[in-house]
Amino acid sequence: MSTLQIQLDDELMEHLRQTAQVQAVSLETLVRTALEAYLQPQPRAGQRYSFIGIGRSGKPGLSSQVEEILSVGASRRGGWGSSFRLYFNM
Repeated sequence: MSTLQIQLDDELMEHLRQTAQVQAVSLETLVRTALEAYLQPQPRAGQRYSFIGIGRSGKPGLSSQVEEILSVGASRRGGWGSSFRLYFNM
């Protein structure tokens, strides 16, 4: 196992201390867990969304066009774009 030393501003360090106390874990465990979660592999491009097919829209052919619609209208960071809203009259 390796050791890493970092410098944090006082506000971040206090936030870490409080979070570790609330979760009843050590600072080391909290930071290690956070880093492990952050470094998890991200979904690959073209991977299907997990919620596809869970409901009914009443629009024919929607399920066969879902990848195309979402690729134009959905952004993981920006949310639903204007083209998505126009398609669904939102």
